Formats: sequence, C-alpha cells, structure tokens
Amino acid sequence: MAAKLIFGEINDKILHISDVKNGLECDCICPACKTPIVAKNKITNSKSPHFSHHTLTNCKGGDESAIHKYAKQLICERKELFIPDFEKRGKDYHIKLWSEKYKSEGEKIIFDYTIAEKYYKVDENHAVKPDVVCIKNGNELFIEFAKTHFVDEIKRIKIKELNKPCIEINLSAIIENCLDATKIKSDIENVLFNDNSFNFYRKKNENLVPYKYWINNQKQERKALKEFDKKLEEITLKEKNQEQILILKKELEEEKRLERKKVEQERVIKEEEQRLEKRKEKDEKTLIFCKERNCNIYPISYENTSKTVGKECKLRIELLNETKHTFSVFELTNPVLKKIFEGKYWDGKIHFGESFDEKYLSKRKQWFFMDDDREKWIFVENEKILVYPSEGEINHNKRFNIKGLNIAHYEFLIKSLEKISKIIEKSGVCYDTINETSCQYLAMKEKIEYQGNKCIICKH
Repeated sequence: MAAKLIFGEINDKILHISDVKNGLECDCICPACKTPIVAKNKITNSKSPHFSHHTLTNCKGGDESAIHKYAKQLICERKELFIPDFEKRGKDYHIKLWSEKYKSEGEKIIFDYTIAEKYYKVDENHAVKPDVVCIKNGNELFIEFAKTHFVDEIKRIKIKELNKPCIEINLSAIIENCLDATKIKSDIENVLFNDNSFNFYRKKNENLVPYKYWINNQKQERKALKEFDKKLEEITLKEKNQEQILILKKELEEEKRLERKKVEQERVIKEEEQRLEKRKEKDEKTLIFCKERNCNIYPISYENTSKTVGKECKLRIELLNETKHTFSVFELTNPVLKKIFEGKYWDGKIHFGESFDEKYLSKRKQWFFMDDDREKWIFVENEKILVYPSEGEINHNKRFNIKGLNIAHYEFLIKSLEKISKIIEKSGVCYDTINETSCQYLAMKEKIEYQGNKCIICKH
C-alpha cells in the first residue's frame, strides 16, 4: 500500500478517512505532528481518499502512528479479540515426537475491561509496558502491536518472568498486504475480530505466516508438555512392547532353529545307521564269499591310475622271507629296506633325479663329476625316498669337510635294492590295468569296500 495518510485524530480519537467530512470540516489533526489536516474524500476526486497536511510540513510518520493508535483504540472500544491458534511441535520437546504436534484452536474472547499502556514491574531495574492489557475474570492478556519494532528476546524473557500470556500483532504485514488504502480499516478489523481464516498471509516463496501470534502462553505450554509426556510414554511403552515382541520372535525362531537342527541330526544319525547297517550286511556277504572260496581280504596299500597292490602282500613277504638268510643284519635293519621286507609296496624301480651341477648352476660354481652324477630315488607306497645322492653332492661335502654323506653306505643300499628288485619281480602287482595282468592269486579284479576301506580279495 502507498504511504498515504488515511487516519486523522479528533479529541484523542483516531478516525478513518471514510468516517469524516470533506476538507477542513473534518476538524482532524495529524496523529504524529498534531497540525491540521485536510480530508480529501470526494467521490469526484481522481485519487483515492486520504488526508493531507493543511500547511507544508516535514511530517513523515503520521500514517504509522495513526494505524498503531487505531488498532489499540479498536481493542479498547470493543473489548474483544479473536485469539490465534496455539501450536507447539513435538520435535522441540523430544526427538521421538518429531511428527507430533499440539494445537489449541483460537476463539473469540469478550473481555471485562481493557487498559492501555500499563507498566508492570519485573524487578528493581526493569519494567514492561504492553500496548494493551485485556482482563477477563481477573486474568490478564498482553497485546503488543508491531509496526517497526517487534518484541525482542529480552522483552520476551521479561514477559515470561511475569508469567503473563502475550500476543503480538504484525501491523506492518497487514499494511503491506493491503492493496487498497481505503480497505485498511476493514483488514485490521478482520484480523482482530474475525476467525483465524483472516489471520494468515503468504510471503514470497514461503508458507502461510500469521498476522497475530503468541509471544508467551505458559498455560498452553504446560498443557502441551503434559500432552507430549503422555504421547512419549505411549511411544516408549509401544517401543518396549515391540522390543518384547522382537525378543519373543527371536526366542521362537531360535526354538524352531534348534528343532530343525535336532530333526536334521536325527536324520543324519538315521542315515548313518542305515549306511552302517547296509555296510554290515555287505561285509557279511563279503565274508561268506571269502569263506566259501577260502580267500582273504586285504586293504589296498598302494593304488594309482593303473596299478593296485594289497597291503602287506603275503606272497611278497613269503618270497622275501625265503631269501632273508641271504641278507645281512645291516640290510634287514635298514629303515628303507625294512619297509620293503614288511610288505610295503615298491615297484622295484630306481628313479634318477637331477644332477648336482643342475642344482648349483645358479650359484656359478664349478665341480668335477663322475660319469653318473645324478640322484637316485625309489617310491615306497607313494613315499619318495632318496637312496643315493649325486656325486657332486658327495664331493661338495668332502671339499668343505662337511659331516654327513657316506658313499659306501649308499652304494651298499643300491646293491641291496637291486637284489630285492629281482626277488619281488616274481610277485608283481595284484592288478595292472594297462598291461591287463593280475596276480595268480587275485580272486576278483573289482575292488570291494570292507569295513570302510577299499580292499581286494586274495586267494593266497
């Protein structure tokens, strides 16, 4: 709204331009500078109705002062006010009440009487003077009108210390949102006395904002806190119940899991018992088969892709025992030869490994070797055993006086192995799939399972 003077003063009473006579007959003075003003409210005037100063003056605050006085005058004359809604957000009280809101609907109140600009002492050094004090049944309500100065935090604290409810009314917003100066009177009356549908305006890019609002209302604050306490207790109880439900669910799930585990264990035990029963029946049939044919069952001690040999082959042990008298005590007690005498499978072959110079080539060392400078190995039931080191290894130990290798010991071991090799050639293997040969005492080529082990059936 343009800053035109639309209120005049007569005998300390503020009147709107529409309520006075035209010209100097209005008998009005400026509410600010107290000099005579002229009413220009003829219908024939091209401009909207307004007052102007009768003589030139630098007065600039007449309109603001008049509107402020007019609002106070209305409250004091009519002794009524439609108080605004009281709202409080639960999030300001507790994080669990984020979505909760306490609201007390506004209503029109008719007061017993009103007092303008009464002083209230806060302490020895401070006092508060509200624009209007409205009294009903002995209860006081402060009214503050804001045009250029609003209630600051210091004054808010003082009002709170007095424990007085207080409402602030934003007159500057009413003026700014009034498009027609002649309607400012009705706009102020609507905000003050009509329902709260007239109490809101919209700022640019903002939500609805109220013209009148609570500065302090401890009574409603207490009600709100009581309501929030109740809701918080309900939420806490609900959460506690939910926690108990979750605990019960977990306990139930654990019981079900243990039940499933028990059922699974019983199933596994039952299957194992059935498997053992079947194996027992199968073992009994195998024993009957062997007894009928006068055969023995031997676990398999050595098996690869082509050869199968029974553990501690009796034929091989008999053949070695027949020739034991031809071996020395050293040979019979040697750990390598002893394994073979006990029936551990050895295919009778001596394998050649890498030479000593191949080992130490990366170290750039020069050695003088004999013609056959290679390590020799045998495999006893898949165990690789060194039976003769390379000549370079022997020379290396001798040159640096390193204790260890005894060439005579290894040469004697090789000769004993060659001797045994000729003897065990007679026993061969139980079954050779590549050459399709088998021992003469083998009862059946197929391997069987007896007492959980792979076995062969031998007639010997």
